[in-house]
Amino acid sequence: MSWAKSAPILLLFGVSCQSPTFSNAPVEVVSTAQQAELPSLETLSGTGTFGYKEGSANQAQYYHPTSIIRLQDGTLIVLDRLNSTLRKVDPVSGETTAYWGSGLKGNRDGNEAEGRFNNPFSLLAHSSGDIVITDSQNHTLRRLKPSSGEITTIAGTGSEGFQDAEGNMAAFNWPADVVEDQAGNLYVSDRFNHAIRTPQGKVSTLAGDGEAGYDDAKGMAARFNEPMGLAIGPDNILYVADSLNHVIRKVTLDTGEVSSYAGSGFEGSREDTRDKAEFRIPTSIAFDNKGHLLIVDRFNHRIREITENEEVQTIVGTGKSERLDPENHSSQGFSYPADIVLDPEGVLYIVDYGNHAIRKVTRP
Repeated sequence: MSWAKSAPILLLFGVSCQSPTFSNAPVEVVSTAQQAELPSLETLSGTGTFGYKEGSANQAQYYHPTSIIRLQDGTLIVLDRLNSTLRKVDPVSGETTAYWGSGLKGNRDGNEAEGRFNNPFSLLAHSSGDIVITDSQNHTLRRLKPSSGEITTIAGTGSEGFQDAEGNMAAFNWPADVVEDQAGNLYVSDRFNHAIRTPQGKVSTLAGDGEAGYDDAKGMAARFNEPMGLAIGPDNILYVADSLNHVIRKVTLDTGEVSSYAGSGFEGSREDTRDKAEFRIPTSIAFDNKGHLLIVDRFNHRIREITENEEVQTIVGTGKSERLDPENHSSQGFSYPADIVLDPEGVLYIVDYGNHAIRKVTRP
């Protein structure tokens, strides 16, 4: 990957995208009092250089991590995508160790030595204690049992397609994210099928018809354009980061009714009321303990939130790709952030994809 300043073509999540350019905006002077009220951004783990290394916070290395979850004991599990492994990270010290995976790519069920996945993308900490994985380039949904180390396939043929059917007869096309509702049902964003699928025994399509578009409607009459991040809201409604429509959508679980929630549909970085605000390829979303929706605004290199006043504002991020300093492994922002998880105290843990690192944000 080239890191030149001339807007290189970046291979991000399986699709070549032209990285956006930004103007040289004036630097805003922030007073000491204002600084005390700003979120604190630090590097929890990672050096900024890709690789594979276990160890302390400033020694550990990843290769384009894409997802992070928090287990019941507070441990963080990171999906180290291009290393084809899961990593375990201490949320305080940043100490990083191996959790699961041999590093070999493939499509095979079995224990840690035998099991394989192929550039998986997202993790879910399931209420059962299992970890559910979107094995995106195997076009399958997998389940890892930490107690035994066994990985099995929940659904998917292993080849791309769009087919509602039982288990391994069903077909996906690059499943991107998976969430669980209050009843334990799973929902999957089927990225290149532009649909939301639900694998409850038989895989069925909740919304979307396989074609890219932007239509608010019910079930298969609705259209998305590469849906990515998912979150179940406090209202038990499914929220969807509709990435290439640059908006956040809502899906009613019992009817499949799709409506627009946030974003004007124009690509940009405007901060405004939720219907007028702009995003640039939102990738991941999560709710905090106040019920605010947090958005990983990937190509704006920002973490943003929708407040109780229904306004979109930036929590942290400069609006441009920021590389980690090679000496102290710090920076003022992110480089294509990919995912977010929160702890009960509201601390944010963010996967900094382009910096091969895990970042930590503490809010005042």
